[in-house]
Amino acid sequence: MADDARATSDNTPDEHPAENIEKWKYDAMKRAILDALPADEEGLEFSRLPEMVERRLSSDELIGIGSVEQMTTTLVQDLQETEEIELVPASRPPRLRRVS
Repeated sequence: MADDARATSDNTPDEHPAENIEKWKYDAMKRAILDALPADEEGLEFSRLPEMVERRLSSDELIGIGSVEQMTTTLVQDLQETEEIELVPASRPPRLRRVS
C-alpha cells in the first residue's frame, strides 16, 4: 500500500476529485463498488452502497481508505462518467447498477 501513484482517467477533467486518490485506494474501492452493484434492472439503493462496499474491503484497506462513504460518493461519480455504472431511470430513492 506504499504505492503513491494517483488514479487517472482520460475521461475525467483535470480537477476531478478521483484524480487525487491514491491508485491502490481507487482500485480497491472500484472493485468493491462493482462487486456490490448488481447488473439487474432493479439495482441497489444508493444509500445502502457504502455499507455494501465496506463489507467487501479488507481491514487494512478500511484503515487506509478512511471515510468509505465519502470515497464511495467520489468513485460513483467517476464510474458514472466512465459508464461503468448508471442510475436506474426514474428510481426513487436513487438506485445504481453495473452496466453490462
